[in-house]
Amino acid sequence: MPRQLDGYTIALLTDIHVGPVLNGRFLKHLVEQTNRMRPDAIAIGGDLVDGRVIEVGQSHVAELRHLRARDGVYYVTGNHEYYWGPDTWMDFVGSLGVRVLLNERVTLGDPNATGAQFDFVGLPDHRAGWAGHIAPDIEFAARGRDDQRELVVLAHQPVQVEQVASSDAGLQLSGHTHGGQLVPFGAVAAAWSQPYLAGLHLHPGTQTQVYVSRGAGFWGPPLRVGAPAEITRIRLFRA
Repeated sequence: MPRQLDGYTIALLTDIHVGPVLNGRFLKHLVEQTNRMRPDAIAIGGDLVDGRVIEVGQSHVAELRHLRARDGVYYVTGNHEYYWGPDTWMDFVGSLGVRVLLNERVTLGDPNATGAQFDFVGLPDHRAGWAGHIAPDIEFAARGRDDQRELVVLAHQPVQVEQVASSDAGLQLSGHTHGGQLVPFGAVAAAWSQPYLAGLHLHPGTQTQVYVSRGAGFWGPPLRVGAPAEITRIRLFRA
């Protein structure tokens, strides 16, 4: 990271699960809390919805249009989007002024050509290819980039670090686990498929750090035990 970008802030908002229980009023509250952070960029890490666009789009999810960040708002799919029509959801979220990233790279920081910058990549969910959609491909997303510039990756599932670390990314931002949601039972279940449950980790044998958010909403029982919800403020610094 260039020292000029020390303190650069990304607000990570993930696993909201807007649907029959968590509605637009809840999302409006999250949007307000996120905007109060005054982040430089906002990352929405998937599992945004549990419903179809026609059911919860304009009535609830449209609150996302009020998110504000100097360098933009970015979104990647989680596994739940693929249960509810991912193409229609990506089109709808894009219509709200949110940039949908499917194996795509953007440059954040000083917009001037000679300014301090870093690369930000968004990958679709780990299982997207199995569902017949675009599979995550970090090599494609990072193709042609200046490898002297830092790389931050937004990928819904922590297990995606196995692919992301091959690109020498400095940081992966993820969710999916809900921090276990119902500890200890949910934590044990998450550990079967994910290398990390919550918080910041250095992936062994690499220079890639992984931050796993516990997420803002819930899935299944409307309950959290030992895994409080979060909106995460990520501040980047040069080591």
